[in-house]
Amino acid sequence: MVLAQEMWNHGAQMREAFAKRKLARPQITAQELTDMLVYLQNLPETRHLATNFAFPPSDSGDALFQSKGCSGCHTGKLALEGLLRTRP
Repeated sequence: MVLAQEMWNHGAQMREAFAKRKLARPQITAQELTDMLVYLQNLPETRHLATNFAFPPSDSGDALFQSKGCSGCHTGKLALEGLLRTRP
């Protein structure tokens, strides 16, 4: 839920960033969002965080994260594993 909430709250900034770079904003399906969540949930930096949901491992999460172009922007201070680390 936190990931979806943060994506929603961050939507206006993402829209501006995509416009500046002249990139089309990707459409993400529910399955793709689930795959990204599983990927992020299983990173060493976030694995220890308490969760209310358990998902099976996903081999497609990293590829999806890359294919949607998320990894190009979410590096350094914007890396999702760092941003999610501060969440309860």
